[in-house]
Amino acid sequence: MYKNLFFKGIIILFLFCILLYYSPVSIVSAKLAEPSEEYIKDTLADYTSQDLYIFYNVDVDFDGVDEVVALTASKQDYYTGLYTDGSVWLIDDGQCEELYNTDLALYKLEYYNVTNGVIVATEEGAGGSGSESVLWVYTRNSCDMIRGIGLGFYEISKNNFIVRDSRFDATRSGTGHTYNAYYLQWNNNKLIECAGKKISYKKLKKYKNGKKIYKQIKKKGKIKSIYLRSNGIININFQTKTNNYNVTLTVKKGKVSYRKMVDYGKTALERATCDGLYRGHLTKLKLVYPS
Repeated sequence: MYKNLFFKGIIILFLFCILLYYSPVSIVSAKLAEPSEEYIKDTLADYTSQDLYIFYNVDVDFDGVDEVVALTASKQDYYTGLYTDGSVWLIDDGQCEELYNTDLALYKLEYYNVTNGVIVATEEGAGGSGSESVLWVYTRNSCDMIRGIGLGFYEISKNNFIVRDSRFDATRSGTGHTYNAYYLQWNNNKLIECAGKKISYKKLKKYKNGKKIYKQIKKKGKIKSIYLRSNGIININFQTKTNNYNVTLTVKKGKVSYRKMVDYGKTALERATCDGLYRGHLTKLKLVYPS
């Protein structure tokens, strides 16, 4: 009898601990622990006279307590929305570290949760047609600042990202600004680029629909090169007498199909076609080629 009472007591104590852990009091306490906007402004006031525009509570050192990443600026342009003379800050336990500052403008501040890591991203530019993505990559053991990877860094799915090239190659004479997309992945606690390997028409036609698509593109112009990337994307460059173009395909289960890249166009080919020419890779990150 006493043995049964002992085990019943253990079970009741276990259930009580679970209820206590998930009780409203615990949840409210966790929410109160998050740094407030007032706290962030007061903390930043000792370091800068700039105004606070964007902030996120995010755990970048994986200790279970949120730090703050914040964007301050002298002003926000009424028409463009850009943040003039911007700075990016990390606030931790009442201390501020200025991660970045610029005499130009910052376009945004965002963060992305990746497997065993966090990526903080901003965009720097002068307000024209060009900009540069600036990243801070946090893992349990390190924080790395990354630049020189292109512009417009953003997440397309968990652990998968796009950056864009900035070139003047819409025409064969070297005019016309283009912004073609290159693909990055979070792999083994680091960002890598899905690099492209040149393949032949012979290789392309082995895929279902490959021969058909090749002939459709060939009617539009002279095919210059074909790149197969490690994430199953194919970029086909072609030229007319005056312009440069590219078509993007997706490989899935041995079949290639047009990948929608723009919202205009009457056909799948037109919606997969963009100005400019692709290269094998864009960044100086680790390059992963298709096997």
